[in-house]
Amino acid sequence: MDIMLDLETLDTASTAAIIAIGAVAFTESEFWGEFYAPVDVSSALQFGTISGDTLKWWAQKPDAARSVIWDEDTLPLPKALQEFTAWVRTFENVEVWGNGAAFDNAVIAHAYQKTGLPQPWEYSQDRCYRTLRAMHHDISVTRKGVHHNALDDAKHQARVMQKIPAVWVK
Repeated sequence: MDIMLDLETLDTASTAAIIAIGAVAFTESEFWGEFYAPVDVSSALQFGTISGDTLKWWAQKPDAARSVIWDEDTLPLPKALQEFTAWVRTFENVEVWGNGAAFDNAVIAHAYQKTGLPQPWEYSQDRCYRTLRAMHHDISVTRKGVHHNALDDAKHQARVMQKIPAVWVK
């Protein structure tokens, strides 16, 4: 099962504080489930880093995107990761796609390590959406949802991948 992961963070380093986890499980033609967990900012900062440049970047985003920072219905990072793990484990033979070989997958791997929780997939199951997207820049999909909402971004990225036929030849 392919899983598209998207994180919202407070830094661009692999040590970034995670403020939202979004993911969808999908095949070449349909979605099989979705996951979303906004993370309490105080908890995120216990396990990850923050950068001034990223805060400035967030300040320039629309209210709909920034709302994750002020969301009151959040989870401590360890609880969000435990729930994400339980969700991932409902699928077999996962491949986890992130937007950048050195970003989403690396950031969440760091978060699992810092919280002392086991990551529910092997490093060899990490995939890079950004690379694939660059190879197929001609693919166009109408954007739905809020830019920089982790779940909406994951859904959009998965819809783009569904339009790339070569991906599904395994």
